[in-house]
Amino acid sequence: MKTKKHEFTRYLPCKLMERELVEITQKAAHKLREIKQREAELKAQTEQEKEEIKALTEEWNGMLIKIRDEQEERPTRVQTILDYEVEECYEVRLDTGEEISRRPLREEERQFTFEEDFEHAQ
Repeated sequence: MKTKKHEFTRYLPCKLMERELVEITQKAAHKLREIKQREAELKAQTEQEKEEIKALTEEWNGMLIKIRDEQEERPTRVQTILDYEVEECYEVRLDTGEEISRRPLREEERQFTFEEDFEHAQ
């Protein structure tokens, strides 16, 4: 089989474990209390405080999305495979073996270099 493999790290959704879900739920509750406290002090605070509240709220919203979806994106090792027989390129997660994308080879991917031809011949 003529293939070319390349590994790299990519952020992909990963199912949260039960303890991670509990932990992020607790963190979200603490974050909400902090937001409410900051909002109460807002009238006496500067523009910088308003920006900090905005950042906290964005962080909290991100936590809620993780809780709702029960997953988060994490750096994950991925392998690109160029399959010259079917003229397709696909990416596979190395942690689960799951195929995450497939597409036709681009024109420049269809070309072997001399070194690649030599490697495949052995």
